[in-house]
Amino acid sequence: MANAKFDEYSETAASNTEIDGIDIQGTASVSNFDNALREHMAHHAEFNDWADVASATTPDIGAVADYYIRITGTVTITGLGTVKEGTAKLVTFAGALTLTHNATSLKLPGNANITTAAGDIGLFVSEGSGNWKCAFFTYADRIVVGTTTTQTLTNKTLDRPTITLNQSTAPTPTAEGDIQWDTNDDTIVVGDGSSQKTFYSQDSGSFTGTLTGCTTSPTGTVEYIQQGNLVTLFIPDIQGTSNTTAATITGMPASIRPSTIARYAITRTVDNSAIGSGAAVIATSGVISLFKTVGGAAFTASGTKGHANCCISYIL
Repeated sequence: MANAKFDEYSETAASNTEIDGIDIQGTASVSNFDNALREHMAHHAEFNDWADVASATTPDIGAVADYYIRITGTVTITGLGTVKEGTAKLVTFAGALTLTHNATSLKLPGNANITTAAGDIGLFVSEGSGNWKCAFFTYADRIVVGTTTTQTLTNKTLDRPTITLNQSTAPTPTAEGDIQWDTNDDTIVVGDGSSQKTFYSQDSGSFTGTLTGCTTSPTGTVEYIQQGNLVTLFIPDIQGTSNTTAATITGMPASIRPSTIARYAITRTVDNSAIGSGAAVIATSGVISLFKTVGGAAFTASGTKGHANCCISYIL
């Protein structure tokens, strides 16, 4: 039987020759028109009523005559069935389930999945061929923050706390407050109205530094902080009995080694038990070569030598 519900009616009047099996052509009896009118009134009443539909991978809400649908259950939904293009259904949800976004078959606001809660409601419009679009979605107990309005959140939990920034290899935002991610340097770049401000991430750690050029191989824990391309080492007392004029500290991890050329820094060294101002050269290999003076003088090949507690900074 045709025309059993509104979405089966034809937009061409002459094609509507029956209502739910009741002949309404011009040759039909008067009683048919009475019955057809009653059937049409029933369709109106049914359209304005609620119907429960159990959640499924593809619950066929289009097959239901009612305009108002309540979906029960918790099964993840990836589609809503096939029905005439332009058919709209106002759908509420009895509990938590996932609506899976698909750019063709189930278009959702924000191009993202939706996790429902009891009382959430959305308007779904058929685009034909089994494809649907959610025209709007309203959360029963959550605030959707718009991009152009100011919202004050008090005692609220963000449903989607993840923020994804615009990103590129060399972002140059200029609009004040425009935040972008630099994928080359792993930095955050913020527009200040005319130019940019760059904010660097901070990393920290430690490694075991081993002093060479001694009768033994004394060690110490070297701590470091990396802020962008600036590294600061906190080198403790690492000293031993000298048996050569050279001294190095090894063990630096690859992540904080200079990338192109050696770096020079002033530090505190110990030569023949005397503490003085010395120099450190950090090679691209990560080896730190020590000198007993700022000018690069070699150590004495006897007595106590090494590094005295100090920090040095260099550029990667």
